[in-house]
Amino acid sequence: MSRAGARPPRTAVVGAGAVGGVLAARLTEAGWPVAVVARGETLAALRDGPFTLVDDGDERPVALRAVADPREAGPVELALMCVKSFDTPAAARDLAPALAPGAVVLSLQNGVDNPDVIARACPAAAVGGVAVYLGVQRTSVDRVVRRPSRDPRTGALRDRLVGGGAGAPGEALAAVGEAAGIPVEVTERVDLALWTKLVANASLNTVTALGRARVGRVFGEPAASDLMRALGREVVAVAHAAGIPVADDAADAYVADARRRLPAEGGSSTLFDLEAGRRLERDALVGAVVREGRRLGVPVPVSEACDALLRLVDPGPALEQADHAAPRRRVAVVACMDARLDPWGVLGLARGDAHVIRNAGGVATDDVIRSLAVSQRRLGTEEIVILQHTDCGMTTFRDDDFRREIERETGMRPPWAAEAFTDNDAEVRQSIERIRRSPFIPRIDRVRGYVYDVRTGNLREVTD
Repeated sequence: MSRAGARPPRTAVVGAGAVGGVLAARLTEAGWPVAVVARGETLAALRDGPFTLVDDGDERPVALRAVADPREAGPVELALMCVKSFDTPAAARDLAPALAPGAVVLSLQNGVDNPDVIARACPAAAVGGVAVYLGVQRTSVDRVVRRPSRDPRTGALRDRLVGGGAGAPGEALAAVGEAAGIPVEVTERVDLALWTKLVANASLNTVTALGRARVGRVFGEPAASDLMRALGREVVAVAHAAGIPVADDAADAYVADARRRLPAEGGSSTLFDLEAGRRLERDALVGAVVREGRRLGVPVPVSEACDALLRLVDPGPALEQADHAAPRRRVAVVACMDARLDPWGVLGLARGDAHVIRNAGGVATDDVIRSLAVSQRRLGTEEIVILQHTDCGMTTFRDDDFRREIERETGMRPPWAAEAFTDNDAEVRQSIERIRRSPFIPRIDRVRGYVYDVRTGNLREVTD
């Protein structure tokens, strides 16, 4: 990575939120070749430009290069994953084909699971996790405000990036920090860094959001500070049960430190999302404590109560309901019906993220074309994924033999073909071509195909 005069890596910042916006702007100003992967109104605003960075009171425009697809930025040597945790599976899947050999992906996200999710989607990349301690807020789609945290006694900057891991990810994090002017602490114990950050997220984010209160109000109410400590202690208990040596006093230490250094007008990403009417990152924060606590048999009653309350105020379900039947990710998946293939798990999708159309082989038949036409023209999908798998039953027979067998038994020859095949890659390419040539499917610019290996669990994209 870019140290001692070396060429800066070709970098993709995936997600143009608060953290992604600051890093993209700072690295661009430092002369790095940066592309920001964005979508919707954010993509349009960044392309119109310029992006506005308010950095410790200094407001300045920054011209950012914005792309809709990571492959437009490729081959990517360094990717900074900055999307919300619930967007990680889809973002990582989209990123994988854009990565250069030997690429590094750093997760600069809340939560403890993102590096593993990314590594499954990008198996050839070196993946590292980073705990981000930055006071940043996205005030509009093209404007981010950074309020640095400082030691009240010395004035020293307390913002920092912690983690990275051994080898290339740690080196990449050090280079990013140096270029962006943000202090970095590289450590091989990424799990410890992320769980220690979860102490902060599960306490501050939860209390500020439930109280709809900025930092000054929270620390002005003793009971709110007590609630933060209780939430943080449950994180510590769960981490210890998982074998992660978070400091015993991490919860008390965080509350004491945050009281000293966080600006009174500051808040949390969860509070800012709630105020803006956006989906909350609840499941990756206090929700993760509840989930892991149940898995490990650790009682977390305070986290469970707060998680239940956050579910009630989360705008996400209402947004989904308002979007009618359109899947969240605007994607339609054509997958084989084989019981060993879980399209949602393989592609990192949650229920409600995609339309999943299943048939024998995951083949683009006429009926699949019909479903895709409805999916796009009436239900809002924009991307199509073909998902087949190894060891498929459709490779064990031939169409003519199958038709003759049915004709012998019924006296009637089927008017349809079973669409048996011998080669996954060739069949995926043929299905993609059928979709692209169909006059009934309006959006054919994002049609991709994958083969899932049922023995290894690896997912491989089929390219042209």
